[in-house]
Parts: sequence; structure tokens; C-alpha cells
Amino acid sequence: MPDLIVIRGLLLAEPLSLYDVGKRFAAGISLFYSASAGGIERALRRLVDDGHAIQTEVADTRRRKKLYAVTPVSYTHLRAHETTAHLVCRLL
Repeated sequence: MPDLIVIRGLLLAEPLSLYDVGKRFAAGISLFYSASAGGIERALRRLVDDGHAIQTEVADTRRRKKLYAVTPVSYTHLRAHETTAHLVCRLL
């Protein structure tokens, strides 16, 4: 499931809600990879079930907002698969 990797990458920067992840896809990722809201929701649920993300509820203005963030294990797993080229690009 490629969307798992893309969504984990988005969650590296900051915890996001389902709505926020959808907005990020619409803002630019959809140019090279598209996913429906249902696909994003299934991917987030799978990341939580697999232990790669955690879900927390935050009191927003009226509703409880579910935020998703990567776990330390997921962060380590993503960093372990970086190549030298990825590291050089991050340094530039």
C-alpha cells in the first residue's frame, strides 16, 4: 500500500487529522498520487493497528478531533530505509 508510506511521511512533520491529511493530498500530492478520503482513513487505521502511528483525541471548538502521529518505531523504520542520496538531499 503506497499510501501508507506517503501518509507516514506526512505525519513525520507534525500530527495531523484525517481532514488535514486530505488537505495535504489536495494541495500538491494529488499531482503524482491520489487517494480518496476513505482510502486515507483506511490507511490511517492500518497504521494505528500496525503500531506505526498513534491516535489521540483533542478537544477542538465543538467536536473532538482525532490526530495521528508516527510512533518512534515507525520513525526509526523510515529512517533505516533512507539511502545516502536521501540524506544528501535533506542536507541541501
